[in-house]
Amino acid sequence: MTPTRRGVLAGGLFAAAVPLSKFGVAGTKDDTDLIQKAVDSGEAVFIPPLPGGEAYNVQQIRLSSESVLVGHGHATRLRSVPRANVPMIVLSKPTDSLIYVANLVLIGDKENQTSDAHRGIHIAGSYDRNEVKGGSSLHFYDVRNQFADLIVTGFKGDALRIEGRGEQILTGVQALHCDGDGLVLDSYDNSISNSSFGGMGGHGVKLTSRAANNRLTNVKSWYSGMRNPESGDNFHSEASYCIFSACESQDGYGHGFNLRNLSHTVLSGCRIESPGDRKNVKPDPINGLILHSVKYSTFSLSVYERDLVPHMSYSLSISGQTDFNNISLVAERATKGLVFGPIGTNHLVLNGKIVEK
Repeated sequence: MTPTRRGVLAGGLFAAAVPLSKFGVAGTKDDTDLIQKAVDSGEAVFIPPLPGGEAYNVQQIRLSSESVLVGHGHATRLRSVPRANVPMIVLSKPTDSLIYVANLVLIGDKENQTSDAHRGIHIAGSYDRNEVKGGSSLHFYDVRNQFADLIVTGFKGDALRIEGRGEQILTGVQALHCDGDGLVLDSYDNSISNSSFGGMGGHGVKLTSRAANNRLTNVKSWYSGMRNPESGDNFHSEASYCIFSACESQDGYGHGFNLRNLSHTVLSGCRIESPGDRKNVKPDPINGLILHSVKYSTFSLSVYERDLVPHMSYSLSISGQTDFNNISLVAERATKGLVFGPIGTNHLVLNGKIVEK
């Protein structure tokens, strides 16, 4: 018996997913209807690679609850048709949950798009817990979607934008060369791991004030701000109660970690390398770690310049009502100094020595 998508989710039987060829002939000028027909069938769908590295041409794929859409490694490729100007993968409705998408390359073809609504993945979910529970076959309050082993590249807008209720998992995601932000989290309580966001027009990773309780582990953000240096931080967060573990900010046009108006956040074993060195004309100052009105948080990280000539102004900038934080920083070489701003009620250890207030 052909496994349903719920059966595939429960048993991990991805090898038994139904091939796209069951639903028609692929490789046309627009394969949207064919892939949508397969998704709407209620079965787990396997999209095989096309010969010669060719891509399936699509406008938008709408996923419903328990949809499973998988490819073959990074050989299965989906490309936006010209002037699609919409996100490639979205939800059918805001309460859809338990979705699994893996092993695909999403190609935006941004040169033939005209709107920043053209995104790779846009999960515009509901924030209403009872609404989500009512639409879940497992009666969960959270959506628990999973996205794994994806490459998302060349979109006019953001690579990935996640909104709504959480417990979503992103792992092994690489996003490259999109004109918007790399990852925008407007959703709380998610897990992001082993992923990379590089060459973005805006921020590499952005967490809004609604993105509390997110966990980011082994996430790299690099070369951000290629189109908008003023909004081109590698990591930009206004979300409290988050954990950044073994994350790396490398190069870029803007700041390394720009943390603002938040509390109870942890940076553990993180690294900031050479912020602000991707452009001769850039915002001033460019800093490694910015703490603006940050409270009750713990930071353990290194900030350094790869080149002999530094580009950043300060390794650490403290401003606003930033109080009661524990900061352990290893830093070297900045054009204006290692620390800017008052220490105040914060406990700062710089290069192994306690900094007097």
